[in-house]
Amino acid sequence: MKVAVVSPYDLETSGGVQAQVLGISAGLRARDHDVVAIGPAGHVSRIPSNGSVAPISLDPRDWSRVREQLATYDVLHIHEPLMPLVSWSALTSRLPSVVTFHADASRAVRRLYSVAARPLKRLLGDVVVTAVSPVAASAISPFAKPRIIPNGIRIPKQHPQKTPNSLVVLGRDDPRKGLDVLLQAWPAVFQAHPHAHLTVVGRVERPAMDGVTFAGFVNEDEKDRILGTSRIMVAPQVSGESFGITLAEGMAAGCLVVASDLPAFRFVTNGRGILFEAGDALQLAKKLNEAMEVDVSSELSEDEIRTSAGRFSWDLVLNDYIDAYEAALKNSL
Repeated sequence: MKVAVVSPYDLETSGGVQAQVLGISAGLRARDHDVVAIGPAGHVSRIPSNGSVAPISLDPRDWSRVREQLATYDVLHIHEPLMPLVSWSALTSRLPSVVTFHADASRAVRRLYSVAARPLKRLLGDVVVTAVSPVAASAISPFAKPRIIPNGIRIPKQHPQKTPNSLVVLGRDDPRKGLDVLLQAWPAVFQAHPHAHLTVVGRVERPAMDGVTFAGFVNEDEKDRILGTSRIMVAPQVSGESFGITLAEGMAAGCLVVASDLPAFRFVTNGRGILFEAGDALQLAKKLNEAMEVDVSSELSEDEIRTSAGRFSWDLVLNDYIDAYEAALKNSL
């Protein structure tokens, strides 16, 4: 098939949706499909959205540019189809399409979806609708019943030995990512376990703390090394999560996950993690201390955790999307 994978977000900016767009494109090419990834590049507007910033194009000229690029493709895979401007243009082209919803929409957006349910149903028409998790699916339930196709991750083939007392956290330093909660909890963990060591991966500028290394931005190989040797992954996000790609990556590396008790994280951990009340630093410290001391049971062994993460492998995710593309093509006949 000739597939155009469309992102509303700047493909030169790192982000979860962009990583999925590029990962899907690379995976399809490896299976000998003719694929192009289309999205803004560089010149974008940065709009506050869902506790973060969305780097999108608001340039009207991009409407026709997108249409011109799409004309020769068999099927479109449009991510966040209701996000302007690039995804809107692709969706209204009326070409055979699969759309993927990623976000845990805010209350205001959910209310808007309810009010606009009928026109949104008409807009989607014969489009095949997917969502990355039950949380993302619930947001669009007024106008669609999507297929659940999770985000894809690489499954490591090598399993380095875990370093005792090692913890890791990944992600941006946005308030909703909960790094403040973790750093509030950390002194109690370090006091109880003086040999504990936390690695913070991501662009973070914070004062030095005992037992903490701020590693900054790292490449994929270094991230794999850190995850592979870390025993515990912490996911302290406060809100706004629809999936939890870093959780899935940590589980694939065999990390014991200590995560906020958010619906999306319950979906990803699938009973193979330790959960705490989101935003509660005292409870997080307690759960981390328990995780440091736990004699890992069969349900929380490295092998069991890795096996649970296998359902997010790119092979399975791409199979599901190819099925969706074929359905979109049949719908257009």
